[in-house]
Amino acid sequence: MPLSMTKGDGFTVYTVTSDPGSKLPLLCQVFTSLCCSPVCMVSGRLRKLMAGPQSALATVQIMAGLLTLGLGAVLMSVYSGPSVTTGVYQTYWSGGIFIVSGIFCLFAERFSSPCLVCTTVAVNLVSAVLTVAAIVLYSVDEGPRLANECLTFDPTVRSHYDRPYAVTVSPEQRNVSESNFRLCQMYRDATLPAVVGLKVLLGAFAALQFCINISVAVLAIKALKKNKREQDPDVQQPLMEEVTANPVA
Repeated sequence: MPLSMTKGDGFTVYTVTSDPGSKLPLLCQVFTSLCCSPVCMVSGRLRKLMAGPQSALATVQIMAGLLTLGLGAVLMSVYSGPSVTTGVYQTYWSGGIFIVSGIFCLFAERFSSPCLVCTTVAVNLVSAVLTVAAIVLYSVDEGPRLANECLTFDPTVRSHYDRPYAVTVSPEQRNVSESNFRLCQMYRDATLPAVVGLKVLLGAFAALQFCINISVAVLAIKALKKNKREQDPDVQQPLMEEVTANPVA
């Protein structure tokens, strides 16, 4: 199923000739031709241009994604009420997009085809937009609602459908509940700085990821432009002056 390309003034036309003897559907034949086209073939020149800091940036992206997932799970475990974090789960999808963008960077450096490099640019730009959204969500999140965390251990208060009411308990049960209530208040006060620190750390990871996304996209775009410039025959061949010889009388 050959693929031909025709360039005109401001437009490009791709022509795909179907194979009547093929058992594959037409859509599969089109995808096969596109995958075997020069646009999706690995270019040694582009691979040299992509070599360098891409692997290091991809490694940092994957590590930041894994840390975001791990620390995000710890942060989510202390949230007891409705909040922005528990509503949109930005710690999970932001960590996932970090890992995906890092994997695309590794593949783009290892298998440097124009199609894959363009896809890597698109993925990193989308990741940058989602990272900005995650930073905004971290900043507007009200934090875990720890004020009512110890309400269940209060020896004189019970709650029914989040409405507290007073109860009468035995002295033994009261002593146990008071001890648990004091321990809960102590650990609650110690937990709050740790939760704030986790949010700040996750926000720092998101800011780092945004910088890496922009850097990867810029480096990939520069590599694509340089590769296209080197492949352009008008750039490779020197300009020739047309000299008209004077006729000899």
